Amino acid sequence: MNGRCTGEMRAKLSFDICYRFFLLIGLLMVGASLPCKNLQASSKENNGNSNSNAYLPIESFSGGLLSILDGQRRFSCSAGSFAGADSQTSKRGRKSINPDHAITIQLPACMKDAGEDAVIDFLKTFLPVGKSGFQHPNDIAISIDVTGSQFGDKALEFVANFFPNTTHLSLGNCKNITDQGLLQLVKLRSLKRLVLFGGSQVTGSSFASLPDSVTELILAYTSVVDQNLLNLRHLNRLRVLDLSNNKKISGESLEQLALDLSKLEWLDLSSTSLTDPAKLSGYRKLIKLDLSDNDLVVSHLDQLSPTLRDVGLSYVPIDDQVLGQLLEHLPRLEALDISRNLKITGVTLNQAPLTLKRVNLAETSAASEFIGQLRDSRPSLDIREPEKEIE
Repeated sequence: MNGRCTGEMRAKLSFDICYRFFLLIGLLMVGASLPCKNLQASSKENNGNSNSNAYLPIESFSGGLLSILDGQRRFSCSAGSFAGADSQTSKRGRKSINPDHAITIQLPACMKDAGEDAVIDFLKTFLPVGKSGFQHPNDIAISIDVTGSQFGDKALEFVANFFPNTTHLSLGNCKNITDQGLLQLVKLRSLKRLVLFGGSQVTGSSFASLPDSVTELILAYTSVVDQNLLNLRHLNRLRVLDLSNNKKISGESLEQLALDLSKLEWLDLSSTSLTDPAKLSGYRKLIKLDLSDNDLVVSHLDQLSPTLRDVGLSYVPIDDQVLGQLLEHLPRLEALDISRNLKITGVTLNQAPLTLKRVNLAETSAASEFIGQLRDSRPSLDIREPEKEIE
């Protein structure tokens, strides 16, 4: 019994030491990311002002850090408890962010299993300090990665209130995020990249709250419902959309969104329930499209945008004839994945545009003799050929 208790105490002590160490590292990163020149400038501008919001040197963070290390929860999750920094705004009313000021906050591996409150405490160490107390950074671009942690709706509200300049937010495999929590994202008006893959509670019912600044949205392995994709209609800057491994996506809503998402360049619909690729014909700026592992109406593949340069058709029931028609339709094609299809021999690859650089023929019926001829005619073409059977 005593041996077991001692082991548990050692494990707890190791975690506590690791936790405190990474809090200190995060603190030092913040101090290093704030240029001294700007600190001095801010101090001069705010000289004599008792409500100054100038960033303070690294020593000013020690009080907040020690409070956490001592286990004293002196912080409030209410935005009103922190001093609000006056930020500059553009003509459109958005907060201006100095691109030279940027920090990346990544949750250390030893905190992946820590509770949500511990995650929030870790994030607090990155908050600047003014004479009125802790406050959110008002001109620093923030990138936050808490992938695979216990980060939930409470932590998301904290980020929305105190890190409003967050531009990249990675919440992959954060199972505690819900549609209700995502409503807080409306406050992140500078958000560009949002990663929600593995969010099993995310259905998309609150996607209308996403800021229209979002350009990349990763929704793989979520519970997004096809109809809820219509809530993305306002994201007219969206360039990257990953909906892979969502069996409730049929493409019906995407067909209606073509005009709204007119800037979309990268679309992943692999392992969904899409059947008719003609539903994507309205996306005329697509560069990369992955339709792998779908039971497609292959005769409609030639209705895809001719702007495509990278196409994934692995485990799709196409044959050489359909492939030839598709290749004639894609004059800019650079990469093609037609693996895992025994109907493909590759004979129509001779019709591929000269722009083609890579082709995946793994697990197809392409003969070694044909591949050799193809390599002779196109020496710069990178070919992944079927593995030879061991006799």
